[in-house]
Amino acid sequence: MPSSMHSTQADKRRNMTLTDQHGRQYFAVIEKASGFPTGLVQPLYDAPHPDLYPPQKYMRFPVDQPGKLMIDYAAWEGEATAGIAAWEQERIRTGSMIHGAAFDPHAPPTIQLVMMIGPKPMSPLPIKAMRQGNRWALGLSDVKPPEAEHFFPKPAVDPSASVFTETDPIVFAEELAVPMEGAATSLQDLLDDVKRRCPANLKGVARGSWVAAELTRMAAQEA
Repeated sequence: MPSSMHSTQADKRRNMTLTDQHGRQYFAVIEKASGFPTGLVQPLYDAPHPDLYPPQKYMRFPVDQPGKLMIDYAAWEGEATAGIAAWEQERIRTGSMIHGAAFDPHAPPTIQLVMMIGPKPMSPLPIKAMRQGNRWALGLSDVKPPEAEHFFPKPAVDPSASVFTETDPIVFAEELAVPMEGAATSLQDLLDDVKRRCPANLKGVARGSWVAAELTRMAAQEA
């Protein structure tokens, strides 16, 4: 049989932009038959904090709504609430073990305690704020509500700190990163290429909108 008659993996997949219930856009490689992503779904907007990007395990893809992505906030909030409760339990158990009768459960945890049990998990309240449509939490506004400072304080700037240091591997992490295999590699390459072509004067939400529009145009040409 001629090779042209064989259906390849590429024939069964296509690039597509997805839109969530807040109007934010994402990019993914989907199976043409099912409409479901084959790998990582990439946000096309800038969240104000990394913790505010929805984890993929809470993304739902309605079968009857192609191109739609729904964030399952009930599951996300529920897991965050359970995580806080488990951490508090462990804080009291470990704190009592370390400090004995001197342990004050109402005092902030000591550095030693945090090193043993890990940092406090994300509160469910910012997740609730996103569910309720808070524009800053959703990455749709640059105006930060004062109450958000409690959960995401602005880091202090040390004027004496070096911008580039030989001992900081994070500075050049992008250059050293090992690319993912399969569809994710081509997806990331495509996103990187589109972002490089984005006008330099566009920032934040405007930049994400331009990238989404360009990917949508490319996907329409490909379809």
